[in-house]
Amino acid sequence: MPLVTMDMAMSHALKTSHIIPGLVDPNFESQGLLDVVYSGNEHVELGNHLTPAQTAQAPTIMYIPANEEPNALYTLLLLDPDAPSSKDPKFSPYRHWVVGNIPAQHQDQVNAAANQVTAYAGPTPPAGTGDHRYVFLLYKQAAQQSYSPTALGQDRRSFKYKDFVQQHQLQLVAVNFFLASNP
Repeated sequence: MPLVTMDMAMSHALKTSHIIPGLVDPNFESQGLLDVVYSGNEHVELGNHLTPAQTAQAPTIMYIPANEEPNALYTLLLLDPDAPSSKDPKFSPYRHWVVGNIPAQHQDQVNAAANQVTAYAGPTPPAGTGDHRYVFLLYKQAAQQSYSPTALGQDRRSFKYKDFVQQHQLQLVAVNFFLASNP
């Protein structure tokens, strides 16, 4: 029986869920573990199902890097590439959350108001649209960022996250995701 590594399992989950190549570059290699926990100890585990009620409030985030960098800063995005549905993703990706300047040594600050670029909006998939993928993308910053919440605008639909990532020189280091639906 072959040995399955964490990287292999992650790559398989991202590819079978069409996150690679949809949101994430096919050459992506995780640089650590992104642990996402909602209230009630509900963990995000590479494609598990959670309900909109379980994910209504912002989760806690813990990034465990392969190589620790105590002075690093991170930016977190939560995107829904299935808006309004996977069959008609005309508003994809929907921007649910953007948090910037998260210090490696104080990751508990992910929910601090000062770090919120876009306030958390829990999943609300329209009824009958099937499973939606909610994807957490964690990026390492090259330096402290001066994010302007107003620069992203009020409309969360069709977020040009690749432009945002390029503009701020962000490097993707970790990914996690869950599925949610509204029958």
